[in-house]
Parts: sequence; structure tokens; C-alpha cells
Amino acid sequence: MKADMPETTIIIGGPGVGKSDAVIARLTQGYAHETFWDALLLTPSMRHGDQLRRRLVGRCGVAMGLHVERLSQFAQRLTETPLVDDDTPSMRAADPAVAEELLSRVTRTEVESGGASYFKPIAGTRGLGRLIRAAVFNLVSEGVDVNQFRAAARDSGMRSLEALASVYSAFIEELSRRRWIHPASQPFRAAGAVTEGALLPQLVILDGFQIFRQGELALLKEVGRKTSLTVTLDPSAGKRAAYDFDRLKSIFPHAEIVRLEGPDAAPSTQIFGGESGDHEAQLRDIARLIKRRLVRENGLRPSDFALAFRQFVPHLSLARQVFAEYQLPLDPSSGEPLASQPLAAWLRRLLRLGLDGWRLADLAAVLESGFANLRRWKLSGDDVRAFKRHAVERKSWRDHEALLKTAQTLEDERARAAITHTLNDLRSLLEEPAGTLGDWALRWHDALFGDNPLVHRDCYDRPDVSAGLDKIRECFDELVRVERSLGGTEASLESFANWLDSRMEAPSLLKRDVGGVFLAPMRSLSGLRFDSVFVGGLIEGEFPAPRATTSLLNENAIDALSRSGLKLPPEPGLSEDELWKSASSRADATLYLWKTRIDSRGRPASGSYYYDQPDLQRIQSPALAPDSASSARELAIACSAAWRSGGLLRPREDPAWPTVRQAVRVEQLRRSYQNAANYEGALDPNLVPFLTEEGSLWSASRMESYRTCAFQFFGHYALGLSELDEEMVEADAATRGTVVHDILEHVLDPLQKQGLPLDPDTLDGVVESLRRDGPGIWNQAPAKYGFGSAPMWAFALEDVLDNLERMLTKEATFSRKLGVQRIYGIEEKIEAELPLEPPMKVTARLDRLDVGPRGLVVVDYKSGAEIRRSHVLNEKRIQLQLYAYLGLNSMDAESVVARYAWLNPRHRDWDLDSNEDDGDTAIQNIVNVANSVRDSVAAGDFRVNPQTQPCPSYCDFRHVCRVNEFSRHKWSQK
Repeated sequence: MKADMPETTIIIGGPGVGKSDAVIARLTQGYAHETFWDALLLTPSMRHGDQLRRRLVGRCGVAMGLHVERLSQFAQRLTETPLVDDDTPSMRAADPAVAEELLSRVTRTEVESGGASYFKPIAGTRGLGRLIRAAVFNLVSEGVDVNQFRAAARDSGMRSLEALASVYSAFIEELSRRRWIHPASQPFRAAGAVTEGALLPQLVILDGFQIFRQGELALLKEVGRKTSLTVTLDPSAGKRAAYDFDRLKSIFPHAEIVRLEGPDAAPSTQIFGGESGDHEAQLRDIARLIKRRLVRENGLRPSDFALAFRQFVPHLSLARQVFAEYQLPLDPSSGEPLASQPLAAWLRRLLRLGLDGWRLADLAAVLESGFANLRRWKLSGDDVRAFKRHAVERKSWRDHEALLKTAQTLEDERARAAITHTLNDLRSLLEEPAGTLGDWALRWHDALFGDNPLVHRDCYDRPDVSAGLDKIRECFDELVRVERSLGGTEASLESFANWLDSRMEAPSLLKRDVGGVFLAPMRSLSGLRFDSVFVGGLIEGEFPAPRATTSLLNENAIDALSRSGLKLPPEPGLSEDELWKSASSRADATLYLWKTRIDSRGRPASGSYYYDQPDLQRIQSPALAPDSASSARELAIACSAAWRSGGLLRPREDPAWPTVRQAVRVEQLRRSYQNAANYEGALDPNLVPFLTEEGSLWSASRMESYRTCAFQFFGHYALGLSELDEEMVEADAATRGTVVHDILEHVLDPLQKQGLPLDPDTLDGVVESLRRDGPGIWNQAPAKYGFGSAPMWAFALEDVLDNLERMLTKEATFSRKLGVQRIYGIEEKIEAELPLEPPMKVTARLDRLDVGPRGLVVVDYKSGAEIRRSHVLNEKRIQLQLYAYLGLNSMDAESVVARYAWLNPRHRDWDLDSNEDDGDTAIQNIVNVANSVRDSVAAGDFRVNPQTQPCPSYCDFRHVCRVNEFSRHKWSQK
């Protein structure tokens, strides 16, 4: 129940002495008497509040009336109702973004007019804006009178203070003229709201704060008059903390002072020291240790661990990569710049297309990115690639007019119109005058997010991209709000691009895994508790770090103002020793100290004296073994390292790993240019009888592999080797073709079961099935075939469905022309023997087999590059002839027509007809081709003789044969 007289308690003590425990004990006592006791807990961060709430609930079971807020949220809530003030009845808090821009404009005016000419040499830099914003915020939050500050600045003799006073005076005057107050004045207004009778809880507690500003103290003073108040503070944490403690005692002269004393760290805390080679190794060692402890100790959660550096921003990006590798969630204390994300790079390149001269490479990068909505221009990825190839052939490397003329020479009329529309649309966005920055923002907001957006809508299904898009939208909205309040002036596209760059470079994109390992600078650990804390980067030069004086209100300026009659609080911040005491006292069980042998520049580094603790137990990094690996990367390293001593361990279901030891020796010999005949395909006859003896099974792909490169054939079919499998970032051509086949098999299967053909009469039902079921088959492919997130995959769906519909329409027309009566088989498997001695057994799987009065129709689907008829007739390609021969002879048909069905609509259609002389000759001669292949294999001819130049990128053996960058063949070409 509420006390008759409000009580104020100030709990003081150094780090780790139990100030938060005392707060929890006070709350526990209240909730023991009344479950719905009304209490308010104010903390510097919600993470701090969540920790205290969890500890409280663990102690008292339930705390229904506890509210947790940041002090700024509390002040804002109190002032949500307009402040009633006879002197300033219409005053309202300015939008923070508007206040920031107004300050920037006032600064420019004062610099140009001479009042702040001291700043003129750095007037165009972003750093000046940050310095002035920080100084003005401090002055406003301390309630410093403008006239007093101007007089003190003038008397101080410091030109920087006089220039700051000129800006501060003009800014406050401009706020007053507009009937606004600075957002930092909110606590003063909140104090007024409390005086006027705002409702307060029975108890207000502040825990974890290192400093208090004058406005906050004014608010606490009014709160302490109306209700019970408890505040924790560490007066020993620097000059500012001691100064604020004195201010607290002056406004609460009758407060109860509770002084807690104890060791800097819990007596049970163990201190360990680790050492790594460099920053990346340091993060890996720490992540490995966290992962192993989580596996070993069931009661621990990732949020029980904290990783701190003196400055954590340089480590943030690398930490994300490393912790993702170890499958550990990461919860950084603040955001990172949007500029570091691929989305920002794409948008920056798009905005600067015209400014950088309309380079072909930039245009292609913008359009081929997964972020671009090609449907806006009725454009496909194939169109972009075809245009790029065409432009390179014509040497059109840059300039909008040159690219436009190149587009006009494209053979495909539809692609020509689409590329022309794209170029003109982008030019209208980039080159037409838009007016002010706000006008540019409105134009690009509509372009990026409107009814026909530049950004593909599927980007919003990817959390990392959608967060960046939302942040860009916020930037645009903010700029429009600012100009509606302050007005704008004419600005170029370059000015707009520079403005957006500056916004994207600010650390505003917060990507948290709530409940993850806490990553923070040391200063952010104040007041928090963890089971284990890792303090990294304990080398000379990184921690302790030299104190930088980059504030306009630094210690020298504050001393000068004090001598001139204006007393300001000391500069906030902890000394290195104070920072160390705070950070090293946050661990309940284990404190890990970590250093590297090499600094960020790659030079040998000495350990910080903070690393050398008297009770330090050195951590010996265990030898990496497969059974103790904590990530897939560690498993690979552990297995391959064991091969040096004869170990054969490898990751499960990866048959290629045992061959690597032998491959290393082969590679050394290959690079030496010594005779390596055994590894170049000069082998004894009949070395692989299982490939040539009677009953061995052949296929079209096996024959074509030998004719493409005999060495490739030997490695794949004789030795059974292939490249190490790994998850693909994006699907390759083979996977794409497989998924296309899956869709076609699904939509045509009902016709095959009903004995119907694919013709104009049945086409509508097939297309309906394609549009209904095709997206599901396509979108399941990443999980089914294992190619990661594959961001481009979902974006390609509409183009693929359109091309499939065109292909099926064309197929229906061909079927009617050839008189097809029904689909005989889909993925039809045929096995037959070629009339050789001994007989050669061959198998094939036909994509589609149709029948009609003229005989058979063999259809092979192709989703890749075009195959010309001449390549089949001159036997560079033999697959189609073999399929036609097998179908003709296994089904005793009178004739056969074999052809390819192209997914790419631009490929030319042709067929191979057994009723035509050249077609029949090609089909019948496949027997001789097969015999030649088998004889060469039996003779042991597996020489490196690639028939395609350059070698295809998909060859599994491009890194082990001589025909690569180390070969005599290529050196002779240079």
C-alpha cells in the first residue's frame, strides 16, 4: 500500500556490488504484500529492463503491476497530452528529423553570415553536423540559457565556443519563432506534467543509469514529490557520475543513501584467457567455445553470453558471418549501416547510372540483380543477357544514346521494344528535373514502391531485404516531412544521391536475433548481468585506447566556460580503468579475456595489461577433431588434416573426400611439367572391362561425355569421381532444367493417362494446370535440390511460366501438324541392344514419346543453349539420333520424327525425320558412332582431348587435368 509520505532512496556502489539485486529485493518485498502492486521500472535500455523483470519473476513468481520503460519513453508518455502553459500555449515538440534539418540550415546560415565563420573550413563535412548536434543536445538537455551561454562563450576567448554560441542562439530563436521546442526539452515538459497532476505509480525505480541530465533531474524531482522513488548510481564511475550524485543529493536532501560495498567481480567468477592469431580466428575461437558450452550445459541459453570490444563496429560484420557459420544467434546492441547491404549498393548504382555515364556494366548489374522488377518493362533475364552480349559485340560500352541505338538493332522485336522502354523509363527517372530533395524523394518513393515498382515485390518476402526497404521508405518519408515543415530549394539528382548515401551510412539498420549472444561495446554492458562475458581485443592500441577529444564541449571548453561563470556538467564518458571495471564485473560465472597475436593491420601485437590478471587460467585450444567439430567448416578442416597421417574420415555421404590425398600428389606432379602419363589418360588396353564387356550398360550422356573429353569420361565413369558437393548459392543450369522437366511431367501426365495428345483442343487444360500448380513445384525446388536461399530463383518464376506456356502452345501446334493421336509416354524408359559384336546394351529416358499414323514422335525438352541441326548431322551431338534409333527399333515403328522443344522462344525449331535422307542417315549411323566409342574405351584411350574450347565450366575435372591455367596448352596460347 502507498506510504503517507513519499520516500526517496539512492543506492550507490561500484560495479558488481549488487545495486540491481537491491532493486529486485525492494520490488520483491512489495509484490509479496500485493500481487498487483503498481511499480514502474525505468532503465537505459529495454534489454536491461527485460533482465531485471526475468530475475524478479524468478524470485517472487508473479509481478502483475510492474511496468518497464526507458526514461525517454516515460517522459514522452507524460507529455502526450498538450502542455498547458499560459506563456507558451501553442508550443509543441519538433519532429526530431525536422529539428535536425533546421539545425543544419541554421548552421549553414551562421557560417555564411560570419557568426560561425570559425567552422567554415569544415562546413561541407558530415562531421561538423554531428559535432554541433551533440553540443546543442547537451545544452538543451541541461537547460542552458542562450544569453548566459553567449556571454560565457565570449568571455572564454575560445573561437569554437563563440561560433557554437552563434549557432545555438540562432537555432533557439528559430525554434521559438516557429512555436517549437527541441526534443531534448521533453523531460522539462514531463516535469511540468507531473506538477499538474499526471498519474504516477506507487513506486518508481531507476536502475542502470550512468549519468543524468538536468531535464531528467527536474523530472525526478517532481516524481519524488508525488511518489516513492529509488535510484541506483555509481559515483565512482568518473567525474560526471560523481557530479550527478551531488546533484541528486541537492534535489533530494532528505533521501536515504544506501551504500553497497563488495569486490569488483563475484567471488565465484572464474577468469580464463585465450589467445588467437588474428581477429577472425579470435571470433571463431570464441564462437566455438560458446557452441561447445551450450551443447555441454543444458541450462545455458545464447542470451547468457556477452561478447564485448572496446569498439564493436569494426567487428560487427565479421561476427555476423562467423556466428552464422556456427549457427549461433547474434544480438548486437545497435544497428549497422544500410550502406553495407547489397540493396544499398544496387540502389546507389541505379541512382548514379546517368551520373556515371550510362555504363553498360552498371545497367546490366542493375537489371540482372534480384532486386529489379523486370516485369515493369516486360523484360526477361534472357533479354538482358542477350542485349549485353549484343552491346559487347558492337562495343557499346557507355552513353545512353549509344545503348539506345544498340537496342534498336536487336533482331527480336519484343526484346527490342522492352529494352528501349527500359532505357527510356530509367532516363525519365534519372534525368528529368524533379525540384527539391523532397520532390526527388516523392518521385523515387513512387518508383520504388508504387503500383509498378522498380523493386521486385518478392523482396518483401526476404526479411533482410524488406528491413532495408522499410528503412529507405522511412528516409524518404522523413525528408518529405522535413520539407513540408521547413520548405526546400532546388536540388540536383547528385545532391539527392549524396543525401541518400549519408542516410544509408548511418548505423540505423538493426538486425537482431532476439535471445542471441549479446555483442556490444564495453560501455553498453553497464548494469547488465550474464553467465559468461567474453572481452575481446585486449591488445595494445585497441584497449586501453587513447582518449579522443572530438566534442565541442570537451573538458577544456567546460573549464573555460566555468571560469567565465557558466558551470556545465563534466563531459560524459568513462576512463579506460572505469570502463574495464564495469565490463569485467558483468559475469556471474565466467569471464573470458581474449587477445590476438596480430593487430588489424597484420602486425605483431602485444597484449594489453588488462589481459594479465593474477587469477588468469590460460585456455589451451584443443586439437581440431571431426568428432568435436562445431561447424561444417571445422568438420572439413578436421577431416582433411587427418589425411596427412593416413586418416580416412570424411563428412557423411560425400564419396569424393578419400580421393583428395591422392589428388594432391597428382596436382604436384601436374604442375611440375614432368611426364605424368598415368594421369593424362595414356593407359593400358582393357583397363576398365566393366565398361566394355557384354552386358555393360551405355547411355547417350555416357557416349557424349567420351566424345566431349575422354579424360573427363575416365574420371567420371571409370573412377567414379566428381567434384566435392556443396550447397549452391543459386541453381545451376542442370537443376533449372530438372525443375522445368518436373513441371512439364506434372501438367502432361493427365493427358498421357487418358490417352490424349497435346494439341490445340487439350491445350487450355494444360495451361490452366501450369498456372495453378507450376508455382508450387518451382518454389519447392530450393529445399528439394539444396541450393540455399537462391534469391534469384523466386524472381524468375513468372518468366519461366510465360516461356513454358509459349513452348506448350508451340508443341500443341506441332502435334496437330504431325497428326499425333496420343502421348504414349512421359519420361519413358527404353532399353535395347545395338547390333554390334558383342551386342551393346543402351538405355535412354525420353522426355516425351508421342504416337500417330506416321509413327513415333520423340521430343526432348531443352531449357539451355540452342543446338543446331548441323551439330546433329555432323555428329557433334548424338543424343537425339540415339533416342530416335532406340524408339524406332524398340517399338517396331515405320518412321520416327525426333526434335527438341525449346524453353527459350528465340531458338529455331527443326526436326530429324527418318523419312528424309539426311535424317535417316544420321539416325542409322549412330550404331557406328557407338561402336567407335566403345572400341576407344577398350583401347585405353583416355587422353585429355577436349572437343569444346574453352572447356565447359561445368566439367567436374577442370581443376585436375592439364587443360587449365597451369597447363602447357594454355601457356602456349599466351
